[in-house]
Amino acid sequence: MTQEYLWGFLQKQGFVRSPIELYGEMELLWLLDQFFDRALCYVVEGYEQTRHSQPSQELRKKPREFNAAAFAP
Repeated sequence: MTQEYLWGFLQKQGFVRSPIELYGEMELLWLLDQFFDRALCYVVEGYEQTRHSQPSQELRKKPREFNAAAFAP
């Protein structure tokens, strides 16, 4: 979704005047696709590594309660 918004913004801001600018725009789109594809891949790999390295009970811990006194000056 972020990729689509970024690409839409770049298209609105820039005016393609020549074939060279069009080629540059297409190259930028390719680089954006590559960046987001890699980012997603790394997120999934990190999730899988974390999931397999921690025991299942660790993942099911009860959430800690908020202690407002810990933040008081």
